[in-house]
Amino acid sequence: MRRTVAAIGILCILCGCVSVQTEYEQAKGQNNSLAYRQFLAKYPQSEYAPDVKKRIEDLFWLSVTGSECTGPETGRKQRAIKQYQQYLSEYPNGTHVDEAKHRVLALPEEARKQQMEREAFESEFKAAKGLDALEGLLS
Repeated sequence: MRRTVAAIGILCILCGCVSVQTEYEQAKGQNNSLAYRQFLAKYPQSEYAPDVKKRIEDLFWLSVTGSECTGPETGRKQRAIKQYQQYLSEYPNGTHVDEAKHRVLALPEEARKQQMEREAFESEFKAAKGLDALEGLLS
């Protein structure tokens, strides 16, 4: 009798581990924050939790860095700064903290330079007379 109870207990434990591993593999297959967060909600103490947390952070970082390149040009750098600040707030000890801090400081200067270049081009464009002058500006 004791052996049967022990065997059933071991079997239950093993089945539970397989379920956690299976759900971890499914979350990895989906590779999105929602799937990973659902896994963490269900198995916050699993052996996979540290990896899942890292994957969530990395996905968030990809969205942050992508914010510099997507969306309308107007306000893009300001939106990116807010995204980097959000990353720093959510992951104060994260993998990409140094780069995020650097980008928060560098983006305003990049935006200022970009604005100055745009204004200079517009000024030259307005001053240009004829197609030849316009072609000179573009080359």
